[in-house]
Amino acid sequence: MAGYIPFNVLEKIERFGDDAKKRDVFTLEELKSMFPDDYQKFIEIWGSLKHAVCYMILATTGIRTGEVRALCWRHNIAEGALLIEQAVKADDTIAATKTGDMRIVLLPSKAQLFLDDWRSSRENPFTEADDLTFFGADRNKPWSRDYLGKYLHSCMDRAGIKGNGRNLVCHSFRHTFNTIMRQVLPLEVLQALTGHKSESMTNLYDHPSIEDRLKKLNTSKELIESVWGYYPHSL
Repeated sequence: MAGYIPFNVLEKIERFGDDAKKRDVFTLEELKSMFPDDYQKFIEIWGSLKHAVCYMILATTGIRTGEVRALCWRHNIAEGALLIEQAVKADDTIAATKTGDMRIVLLPSKAQLFLDDWRSSRENPFTEADDLTFFGADRNKPWSRDYLGKYLHSCMDRAGIKGNGRNLVCHSFRHTFNTIMRQVLPLEVLQALTGHKSESMTNLYDHPSIEDRLKKLNTSKELIESVWGYYPHSL
């Protein structure tokens, strides 16, 4: 039977996550509330520069929480660019990414500025290339996923964001990034940034609002009118 199938049919199928519960996304107004231009307010919301930068990277790059917890300073490979090559696993060990691939993500200048500030901060004793960017008990100990999730909700409260039954978690930043960037980036560029292997997975992370859906359909309004516009008004 060898050779009958010319390619691996599982190549573009990603592994299921640990929790299939539907994620909700943050609105643009909520993102502005969590990451205000006022620096003092920004730090007050997140409690420290280290936490503020970590969550800003999650929001502005869409990387997975395991990937941000595994970032080292050597992964800031250029101004505005991060190399994603490893992630923290369920047992808190660091290994390859979820898909086993490495990729480069682009970091907005505002996030890069805060990242540089964190590295040079007097509060940061670990700045060597292989030190974790967002360390726990020591330079090699990452934050736990539970810690990152619980900390987020206290910061959401300080930013005035109410869940109101929505499932807003750290992974919501990835869904939010995918949803926003889907409207402005070509599919292949978005997938290069998120690491998604298939369009169906990208679609799973896309949560357009009713207004966004309507705006997208309105571009086809003239085409629809050209077909159906010949009917008399009396029908």
